[in-house]
Amino acid sequence: MTTAVNPEVICEFASSSEVIPSISIENILTRAAYAMTTFADGLAKLREAQQLMKDATDDKMYGYIEVVRNGLGGSSDDATLKRMKRLLDAGIWSRLMNETGMKTLMSHKQIDEWEKQLDTENMPEATLDNILTSFRALNQDKGQIFEQGVTDVFKKLSWDYKTNCPCKIGKKIIVNSMVGSSYSKNCYYVTDEGRNKLNDLEKMMSILDGRNVPDHRIAAGAQFYEFTRENMWNGENFEHEYFTVKYFKARTGHIIFKRLDLVDKLNDIISRQYGTVLPSRV
Repeated sequence: MTTAVNPEVICEFASSSEVIPSISIENILTRAAYAMTTFADGLAKLREAQQLMKDATDDKMYGYIEVVRNGLGGSSDDATLKRMKRLLDAGIWSRLMNETGMKTLMSHKQIDEWEKQLDTENMPEATLDNILTSFRALNQDKGQIFEQGVTDVFKKLSWDYKTNCPCKIGKKIIVNSMVGSSYSKNCYYVTDEGRNKLNDLEKMMSILDGRNVPDHRIAAGAQFYEFTRENMWNGENFEHEYFTVKYFKARTGHIIFKRLDLVDKLNDIISRQYGTVLPSRV
């Protein structure tokens, strides 16, 4: 393919003494240099803002880069600022829930429900008044929050097994989905549900035992994961100070409690939550 050349343009360049007619090279380069300086300043400001938000939320804020990208890609300034403020508020609420210890009283189900609210219109703005009001109410209700967490753990049990009593936790319980398997009979994994169930049991029993709740990175669920990686299907049982876990290729886990005094306390809470009449199925 050939492109026709306008003879008038050739004549214009041939008769002109300028290298690039009617254009100031100095002006272009000045504008380009200023643009790069402005970009560098803006980039530094964006990174500074990101770090300040990480500091404010103790690194509990997520989605910063996505909001910036959407803002540059066409979102209005108002929409971008509103979204960034909501992410910052959610990070602040999450940090405060961790630092006040409220999460240690909650079951995994309660935490999951609470975190989902942080991405809804129901999340209150992180103002001093809202924060003080919310945490005063949570502190006043922390006993009920903990007992509801115990009930949530109880509800997660399967009643398909005779070992599991629908009105209380026995010395031994059987839970589903403790481990999973893939295409290979020798390939398995500990499910998130299995980890969460063990973490919840350990958390509730630790609190009733007057002990600190372990960090999730070293909690019962993480210990169980490491144990199964090392022992696979050799028939060994996972031993925890509060319970023993036997796990099977049928994906079930048999949990045998060692501290029946703590089991009695759990059952007292379950009885209070359900009143005098417990349902035949939870």
